[in-house]
Amino acid sequence: MTLLFDAQQVAMHEQRAIRTITHLGDDVILSELANRLLDRLQDIRVSFDCIQWEGFPYKALCEAKLRTFPTISFHDNNCEDNHKINLILSFLSLHWANDPLNFLMDAKAKLTSGGLFIGVFLGGDTLIELRRSMLDLEIEYFGGASLRVSPMITPYDGAALMQKAGFALPVVDVQKITLTYSHVFALVHDLRTMGQSASFLEPSTQRLNRQFWIDLNDRYMRDFGEQERIPVTFEAIFVLGWKD
Repeated sequence: MTLLFDAQQVAMHEQRAIRTITHLGDDVILSELANRLLDRLQDIRVSFDCIQWEGFPYKALCEAKLRTFPTISFHDNNCEDNHKINLILSFLSLHWANDPLNFLMDAKAKLTSGGLFIGVFLGGDTLIELRRSMLDLEIEYFGGASLRVSPMITPYDGAALMQKAGFALPVVDVQKITLTYSHVFALVHDLRTMGQSASFLEPSTQRLNRQFWIDLNDRYMRDFGEQERIPVTFEAIFVLGWKD
């Protein structure tokens, strides 16, 4: 298997994001995605008492909301050591996995019988405007394009992965969030704030200078801008599945 992402870089970017978010008091859309993830539990009448949180550390925020759910209770002991996990919440982890199928299979293996996996990841059309603008401009600059933005898992791929991992009654649904920015530099800043900067093991050797980014902003605004703002699409894919 060819490794695409550097796990240490991913972790480093997440830790940097935590510090930035704490300083700014603003996480762009992360808390919104965390709340939408937990909303998937609202209509589930099964009780859970041993929960594992995977991914970006929004555990404290989510636990506060989870404690208001009548179907949720918490053990004081370490559920992971006792192999009794009956709920896994995965937040923005799957799209950084070098082997998404193995990621899901490992999650399923951790669950006790009757356990539930719920996850959210960025996929499909996320940053589609940026990717198209960057692709066109790199071809003009360099005669070809390098991998700058992570490959995205589509909703169809997400459904197939859940089935292949062996989850029962898999459900996949998609929500798109569109933000607007005054320029591409503000978008790059927010991607860093969210811990979503590129984390490739083998980054492109072709450096992008400031003039490239200025031209990219002009191209982006020309092709997608409206009223001096550029739109940015984030596609959140939510997956849910049970362990028999």
